[in-house]
Amino acid sequence: MRTLPFVIAALFLSTPTGAQQAAPQFGGNPPANYGGYAFVECTATNKPAVRLVLMQGVVPAALPATAPRPFLAVILPGTVDTITGKDIALSKDPAGPGTIVSCPVVGSCVAAETGTVNIQRRAEDGAMTGEFRATWPPIPLRIGKFTVGWRDSGKTCG
Repeated sequence: MRTLPFVIAALFLSTPTGAQQAAPQFGGNPPANYGGYAFVECTATNKPAVRLVLMQGVVPAALPATAPRPFLAVILPGTVDTITGKDIALSKDPAGPGTIVSCPVVGSCVAAETGTVNIQRRAEDGAMTGEFRATWPPIPLRIGKFTVGWRDSGKTCG
């Protein structure tokens, strides 16, 4: 019994702290890295939009009927060519230039109050890399980098 406090102290001291802990995407920690997939969908006005589904974990090989949870969805009106290489503002207004939505394992999806996303490049196979910065109250800032593969949705809009 006398060794129990020392064992507990040793376990406590061996626990990682600061930026080494999980959930590095919050606060001043380094950005989280997301995988995922992207595809074209049609808006309510039958215009094209690019949807990026960002997730940490196993990325489905094909376009699933519904996104696996938890995930982030970035919805950007336009085509891949019109959104690549630009800083696009994000807001919770679905009619705005872009939206990012956080969908937890259980519960409702919530759009970020503000933010930006930048799709930095698109590879020959359609894969895209980029990063985002967004705020969801009470989270002050969530930062992430992503690489998403392209999935053919078969959608033609307009």
